[in-house]
Formats: sequence, C-alpha cells, structure tokens
Amino acid sequence: MQKATIFRIIATVGILGTVLYEIVTNTNTLYIKIVQAVFMVILWTALAVDRYQHNKSKRELKKDLFLVGCLHYQALQ
Repeated sequence: MQKATIFRIIATVGILGTVLYEIVTNTNTLYIKIVQAVFMVILWTALAVDRYQHNKSKRELKKDLFLVGCLHYQALQ
C-alpha cells in the first residue's frame, strides 16, 4: 500500500470519527474544529501527492499544494 493511500485512509477515518463524536456528544468546540482542519489538510496533501505520482507534473503539484495552503488558512478562520 502506498503512503498516500494510508494517509487518505487515516484522514478519512479521522474526519468521520470527529464528525460522529460531534454529533453524538452534541458539542461544538474549538478543539474539534482544529482536529478536523488538521485531518483535512492531511487528506488534501495526500490527494495532491497521489495526483502528482500519476501525472508527474511539478506545475500541477505546486498548484495543488498552494490550494491546500489556502484551504488550510480558510479552514482555521
């Protein structure tokens, strides 16, 4: 199994776990939002790396990582 696939699985399970915890406990804390943002960044980065492994375009990788950075900044706002 490739590292990008492992990170995608971990991030997806982490996101689902935090969402289920948020629903079950009926809580909306800053800690949960930060954990969700971290898992999203891991997922987006793994998807960008996986895409780079398939098309080998450094320009596309730079664009994807720039978008990951922008989305991470927006997620923490």
